Amino acid sequence: GDTVTVASGEVVDGDLYVAGSDIIIDGTVNGDIFGAGRSLTINGMVNGGVSIAGQTLTVNGEIAGGARLAGNTIKVNGNIDGDLLAAGNTIDVASTARIGGDFLFGAATVRIDGPVESDIKGAAGEVTLTNGVGGDIELKVDNLTVAPTANIQGYLTYTSENEANIQS
Repeated sequence: GDTVTVASGEVVDGDLYVAGSDIIIDGTVNGDIFGAGRSLTINGMVNGGVSIAGQTLTVNGEIAGGARLAGNTIKVNGNIDGDLLAAGNTIDVASTARIGGDFLFGAATVRIDGPVESDIKGAAGEVTLTNGVGGDIELKVDNLTVAPTANIQGYLTYTSENEANIQS
């Protein structure tokens, strides 16, 4: 179980292929990241895309491209300028986060507190939406909650055996 770290102030020019128990990116990667590990945390800047798999994935920094994330727990607290494709048990897009493209997912529980600038498509047991969406939303869910703070610019289409909880 090795820990792999790109330290704050360190710059990796080119793509980064990384595997380890714990992976921490505090510096800058001028390329794409491909990684696998138990815990992966991006606190720095990625000037490219990210494809990572692990038990716990956390994005606190910024990803200039798209992100493909697979893990048990996925937390997005920073910005992803491209699309986010995520598969996991729990996916949390915090209010401090911004998804610049589409958000595509498959999960048990998804909470979207940060803005998504394009479309959302996904399947989940439970989805909660509290922020803005610049495009359409298409969901297959067991339970859908839309908070009064949610601002959907496009159409909301969902398939469920339960009526959505659209709060006013």
